[in-house]
Amino acid sequence: AIFQAAWKVVVEAPNLLDLRDKLDSVDTDKTMSRHTRWSKRRKILEENGWMSGADSFDSAVVRIRSACYIVIASLSGCRNHELAFLHANACYRTIDNDGETYWWMRSVSTKTGEGRTEWMIPLAASEALKIMDRWAIPYQAALSAEIERRRQKNPNDLEIAEPQRHRGAIFVCRDSRRGPEGGRQVRTLTDRSWNVSLREFAKANGITWKLATHQFRRTFANYAARSQFGDLRYLKEHFKHWSF
Repeated sequence: AIFQAAWKVVVEAPNLLDLRDKLDSVDTDKTMSRHTRWSKRRKILEENGWMSGADSFDSAVVRIRSACYIVIASLSGCRNHELAFLHANACYRTIDNDGETYWWMRSVSTKTGEGRTEWMIPLAASEALKIMDRWAIPYQAALSAEIERRRQKNPNDLEIAEPQRHRGAIFVCRDSRRGPEGGRQVRTLTDRSWNVSLREFAKANGITWKLATHQFRRTFANYAARSQFGDLRYLKEHFKHWSF
């Protein structure tokens, strides 16, 4: 039920992101007053059939991130930190001699010292990754702007390394803490933040399960082990384990 709810959001995400881009073009127009921008945003939402207001729309856009996480975690079985290391353009495909297409996901795995590595994923996971690449664009712009501001203020500022560490990541958020300029900084979500977001997603879809990041990996392993096509040797390699 959770996966189906998430997949529905992923399928509908392009339309929401198209609308977000229209709203962002209004927000970047500094020639308009704050009230005028607010009025124009509301008008755009209503013209596109969104009648429940800007706050509701913003929440729906944030839910895209949770939905994509659920789809990718469910179909890859990756650890939370491996998903946190995902960057834009992490997905690619190969075609074998028989014309069969395989999709792959690049990231980093640190628990067993694997380092930069990749996982084979189904097409649905690759589609969720592409959605996240687009979803994260404004957040990456904010990170680049923070880095540039810090450099202009002090080129030797050691704190520049912090936003650089998150640059390129797709599973990001606006941190509740305020930065030196007063704005909310963009940072990669922590495991604790993910558990809160996932439970909110489940609750919003009428699901009472106390969802947590580690459950996706166990569920993936269970499905793989029980499937008639399952291969424990491949699962060991896929999970980046030293042993069974």
